[in-house]
Amino acid sequence: MTAEQLPITLTVRKVDIDFSQAKIHWNPKEPEYAQLLNGLSSGFPLLEPFLIKVIRQAKEQAPEHMQKKLELFIAQEGRHYKQHAKWNHLLDEAGYELQPVLDKLQKSYEKSLAKRSLQFNLGYCDGFETFGPMLSYFFFDHPPGCELMKHWDEPTVYLWMWHLCEEFEHRAVCYELYKELYGDYKSYWYRCYMMWYSMINLFGYGLQAYFVIIKKHRESMNRLQRVQSRVRFLKVFWKVASFIASHMIKLCMRRDNDP
Repeated sequence: MTAEQLPITLTVRKVDIDFSQAKIHWNPKEPEYAQLLNGLSSGFPLLEPFLIKVIRQAKEQAPEHMQKKLELFIAQEGRHYKQHAKWNHLLDEAGYELQPVLDKLQKSYEKSLAKRSLQFNLGYCDGFETFGPMLSYFFFDHPPGCELMKHWDEPTVYLWMWHLCEEFEHRAVCYELYKELYGDYKSYWYRCYMMWYSMINLFGYGLQAYFVIIKKHRESMNRLQRVQSRVRFLKVFWKVASFIASHMIKLCMRRDNDP
C-alpha cells in the first residue's frame, strides 16, 4: 500500500533552555503533578535514543517519500532528549537517586534492540508516539489539564510546551511508517497490543521514578502532610490516567483512526 503524504511540515527548532534558575518543585500548587511529570521526563533521555535507533533501522525499508520526513523526525527527537537530559542533571544534583530505575530501563531497551523484532520495536515506538499527542490534548485542550498548567515555573513550561507541540506535529510519522512496513488492517490487533504495552511500560517506569522522587520530597513532611500528598497524587493521577485511557479506547483503537 502507499500512504498519502502528511499535510504537515516538520520543523527542526534549535532550542536550548536555560535551567540555571529552574525549580525542581516547579508547580507549588500541585507538587505531585510536577513530580509525576519529572518521573516520566527522567526516562526520555533513554527512550528517545531507543526510538531513534529503531526508526533508523526501519528507515532502510521505508519508501522514498518518507525518507526526508523520517530524517526530520529523528532530528526533532534528538533535540528533545538532550533538553530532558539537562533536566535530569538538575534532579541528580538535587539528590534524587534515580540511577537504579534508569539502569533498569536502559537494560530493557538494550534487550529489546538485541532480541526483539523490528515490528515489535516499531510498534512500541508507535505506541509511545500515540501517547505524545494525547498528552498534548491534555495540556492544551482539556480543562483539567489546562488548569494544572497554572503557576508553573517558566523554564519547565517551555520544556513541556515545546516538546509536546513537536510531538503533536510529528504525531503520524511512526503510525505511517508502521503501516508502510506491516500493512494496515492485517496488523491492527498487534498494533493495538503494542500501544497498550508501551503505555503500561511508560507509566510503569514513570511511577517507579515518581516514588523515588516523592519519597525524598516527603522527608520534611509530617504525617498529616504525607496523607494530604498521597490524596493529591491520587487525584492528579486519575485526571491524567483516565483521560489517556478513555482517549485510547474511544479514538486510538478505532480501525479508521488516523492521527
